[in-house]
Amino acid sequence: MALEMEIKFPEADLAALRAALQVLGATGGAPYLECNRVYDTPGRDLRAANTLLRLRTKAGPDLRAAVLTMKRPPHAADAGSAPIPDDVKVWDEVQTAVADADAMHHVLTGLGYTVAFGYDKVREVWSLDGVHVCLDTMPFGPVAELEGDREAIMAVADRLGLDRARASIETYHDLNRRWRAAHGLPPAEDFTFDAAGLAAARRMVFGEDDGRAGAE
Repeated sequence: MALEMEIKFPEADLAALRAALQVLGATGGAPYLECNRVYDTPGRDLRAANTLLRLRTKAGPDLRAAVLTMKRPPHAADAGSAPIPDDVKVWDEVQTAVADADAMHHVLTGLGYTVAFGYDKVREVWSLDGVHVCLDTMPFGPVAELEGDREAIMAVADRLGLDRARASIETYHDLNRRWRAAHGLPPAEDFTFDAAGLAAARRMVFGEDDGRAGAE
């Protein structure tokens, strides 16, 4: 497994970050639609073990892909002799491409897993100085996520003018839960686009509504 390190910046100004990334010579940036399903046992044993099992589909003008991912907290030995930093989120992560997302869904449910919750986003992945800078439009608002080595993450955050004091190591599930509480909304684990939000997301990705707002 590979160690993944990341931090998030909720309520980030994605337009300003996009402009800064372009000026700094970052590559990438094509938006695509992500639809995620998180699986667990009926008793939520994976959640109790702080383990994520996720099936993700990606759709864009020239992109159709699916990825199965498992994430869990690392053991100290996994980081070698270096201590695990506490100012970035660190995961043991293993993932693999999936040829048929529907077939994999049936494999997982056949093994006794159920869909615990789902979430959507429009994502742009930029690369700068060895860091993936993900500009995410979520149902609960914009988030910038930086992934890479800790030192590189912090350096890129500084280059982009991001305030480290506003960084978060919470998961998207936690950010959604906190956002709902702050807006007086009842608890809900799912944070998927509604019909209007999905149509807007598809316009961001495909340039116009292609008539398949409910297809993903």
